[in-house]
Amino acid sequence: MTLSKAFDPAPLIAALKANGIADAEKLVSDELPVIFDWLNTSIGMVVPAPYNVIATGVLADLEAKATAEIQALEAKV
Repeated sequence: MTLSKAFDPAPLIAALKANGIADAEKLVSDELPVIFDWLNTSIGMVVPAPYNVIATGVLADLEAKATAEIQALEAKV
């Protein structure tokens, strides 16, 4: 996947549609929090302290950036 901007949801949505996911926009905007919750819970289970705190912090930052980009895209629509 080629991105011109980090966390740009447009290429992700296009790739999901290319893989047969018809409602990729809804999937990305509605399910991203669920996916990050799953990732954070999993990290907490397999990564030992104090690294799990660092990893979940990084994931929280990634989620915030991805969510901001999705909201910006939705604002344009």
